[in-house]
Amino acid sequence: MADIDIDSMLEKQEKKERREKAKKTALTAAVSAAVIAVLASAGIILFFIIIGEPASDYFPPTAGRKLVYNVKGKSPQQWQVEQKSADIYGYDCAVVDKMDKGTFLTSREYYAVDKKKGIARLAYSENSAAPVKDVFVILPYRLKTGRVFNAANYMGTLVKGTVVSKESLSTPAGEFETYRVEYKSARMDKTVWYAKGVGEVMEKDNMSAAETGLISAGE
Repeated sequence: MADIDIDSMLEKQEKKERREKAKKTALTAAVSAAVIAVLASAGIILFFIIIGEPASDYFPPTAGRKLVYNVKGKSPQQWQVEQKSADIYGYDCAVVDKMDKGTFLTSREYYAVDKKKGIARLAYSENSAAPVKDVFVILPYRLKTGRVFNAANYMGTLVKGTVVSKESLSTPAGEFETYRVEYKSARMDKTVWYAKGVGEVMEKDNMSAAETGLISAGE
């Protein structure tokens, strides 16, 4: 009868147990990492649900960007975001040039980001004239459905802005996920849709039936 090598058997058994323990440890670590990733994603989603998305992602668009809009009953309009910003009333403002492609008349608007008020147009100018102060808050600092904010004083009345909903919008420039924002007062009833990384996609004046819609976006 052959001798039984007890030490060898025990050593093999010990190695087997170590391998199985290592596998269980690795599996536990993988499961834990997956759970942490899911919780982190859920946390980010919850964070944005509670406080909203940064409005600066939705307006103004990227410097150098050219946007062309169809204007109902008029010539198309081209918006171009200048590469250089401008100092207006102590704010570092993005500059948006707007040109009527039929008459070639131009206007310029100056937009600033304020952590308390949001994104606001501070001034405008016509055909290279000096800027005229004209404060209008187009978006709150963070976008969240149902959020209400003071947009402007227009013709002696307070304009209230409301982030109404998130909507999918189909345009000649493509499909966009947008925030629908309404601006209302006794003298104003306007709706604007904003898309992330693009800016304004569509605008409707519900009093005059004027309408502007994006038809192309590029550098």
